[in-house]
Amino acid sequence: MLSQPHTVATSITQRVWGIAILLCMTAVSGLSQPAIQSLRDTTRSDNTARIGMDKIANTFLFRANADIAQRVFGGELTISQNYSGSTVRSLSAAFRDDQQFQLGYSIPVDSTFQILTQGLWLYSRDSRSLGLSSLERSNASAGLRYKYDNYIMLEAVAGAERATQSLVRDVGTLLSVNGRAQNIQLDNYDVSAQLRSEYISFTERTNSDIDAQLGLRREYDARNYLTVLATHRNLRRDFYSLSSLNAAPVTTLETRFERRTAIDAATQFGVLKNISADIQATFGFASVNRGYARPLEGLNNTSVQRDLSELSVNVQAKADYADATSYAQAGIASFYRDEENTALKKFDGIGDDLLDTVKLLERIRDNSTSRVRLFASGGTALSKRDSITVSASISILRYDTPSVLNNDDRDEQNILFHVVFFRQFSPYLRGVLSFQTQQTNIVFLKSQRSSLNNWNRVYRLAPSCDIDVGRFHAQPQCEVLAQYTVYDFEGMPSVPQSFSFRQIAIRDSLIIPLYHSASIETRFYLRYFERGELFWSSFSERPVSKNYEQFIRPLVWVDAGTDCRVAAGIRWYALSQQNIVTPNAVNTLLESIAPECSLEWTLERGTQLRVNGWYEFQYQNRIAFRRMPNISITLLRPL
Repeated sequence: MLSQPHTVATSITQRVWGIAILLCMTAVSGLSQPAIQSLRDTTRSDNTARIGMDKIANTFLFRANADIAQRVFGGELTISQNYSGSTVRSLSAAFRDDQQFQLGYSIPVDSTFQILTQGLWLYSRDSRSLGLSSLERSNASAGLRYKYDNYIMLEAVAGAERATQSLVRDVGTLLSVNGRAQNIQLDNYDVSAQLRSEYISFTERTNSDIDAQLGLRREYDARNYLTVLATHRNLRRDFYSLSSLNAAPVTTLETRFERRTAIDAATQFGVLKNISADIQATFGFASVNRGYARPLEGLNNTSVQRDLSELSVNVQAKADYADATSYAQAGIASFYRDEENTALKKFDGIGDDLLDTVKLLERIRDNSTSRVRLFASGGTALSKRDSITVSASISILRYDTPSVLNNDDRDEQNILFHVVFFRQFSPYLRGVLSFQTQQTNIVFLKSQRSSLNNWNRVYRLAPSCDIDVGRFHAQPQCEVLAQYTVYDFEGMPSVPQSFSFRQIAIRDSLIIPLYHSASIETRFYLRYFERGELFWSSFSERPVSKNYEQFIRPLVWVDAGTDCRVAAGIRWYALSQQNIVTPNAVNTLLESIAPECSLEWTLERGTQLRVNGWYEFQYQNRIAFRRMPNISITLLRPL
């Protein structure tokens, strides 16, 4: 941090030099993309277990999750458990399992070194695929971790891994190196770096990850800063691929090698007292190579290597204004992406004619995309009770394909406008009025698809309010929505018919106190929507269908003790669907009515048990046809 603020010219000069130095460092180190994420979800609090089951209609959902960190025998034990299962009750049982379990234990040797042991079990299986989509991975490893205060951490482990994919089981060696550096000062720059890598060698195949990033940040003062982040990722996967040869399945080894590099730079500088400018730029490079380890006679694709290369550039510049009662922002953003696909002859199992065909098919996928967007937003306090915010943007996208065989070339224009008005009527009542419109124009540049050229216009008006008086609380919301899709050449043969969709919906949630230990909690939802054939030139429509949807769920909650609440009530749902165009069409009315009860119980040490169940009586056109029990159980246990 500098002791005196720099002038704008001096700041910009120093930042240009800083970016140049970082680009040189990136070219030497070859770093790119965000680091491999930990299997643990860092947004969850430690030492909790979550177990539950939901049954809705014929679908059963099971879950069992836990995050634990405890001091054990002088070291730290960490456990991360995530399981989700689902099944649908039908004539044949079908079950899906997704399990991930990670165990780690570290014990300190001295103030800087720790001994690590860790294990992983990952399992995924769907019974409907006869085991072909099952995947299992388990490993165990041990190593050392070096940690210097809060600046540097480096760990290296080695072990063994067993993996099963496409019914083929492999056993191999595992090597992993991870590290990070942060809060490192280098010539007034705050330097950070992170590395995660993993290498697994099986008998016939190899899997590896290298994920690294290097970041620099310099703050000149509260309104002036420069940040640059370089990331790199190498991902290699050798996996078994099933092919059919003479009606017999054949397993072969396929390799996918992906490299991604990106450089992100951002700078902000103050121009005047209340005005600042911001510039962000991202440059990305990617390549993907796919091929087989050996050719198979009769399968031409196994003799070819397919390569993809991608370049992307994203630049945005904006200016911000802010004072005590208002803010405003305006800017421009530009994006460009180019994709090139090629095919190479890897083995002699394919003829020149077939190879030319494969190359042609790959070249058809080549494309380039460019987009320019102008945007602005702002808000101000109109009075002590009133305020308003406005946002708007317009963008033009161009999608080009060099191949004459690809007819996807198109231009897209998108316009978005949104305004929200706030009014504080009293300390107990607040109103909001929102209006939004979005208009998209798609134009295909080649005649083969020009019949799909269309305008899509959406208009949405949504008033709402928030009422909070003591224990009484309500949030009524209303929405009026209209959507029109108009084709440029409507009325001509082979052109889709323009159509409209219109909707009005009302929803609310009420909490009505009865006395100090009881209350009524009600949720309801009403919606009417219709679809129609649209004639834009005369702005008229012929309704095709109309639908009514209604839902209400009142529950009476009563305190059954200091830590327990119980509720009883009913839920009712109805959906009416009416076809207007087709003569003698069968209209349907689906109804469901269900008594419902709920329990919320806080046990010792903060453990929470939540049970909710309802028994549905389902009707179709007022004729009973099904009874369906539903239940949801959740247990949350702090450990």
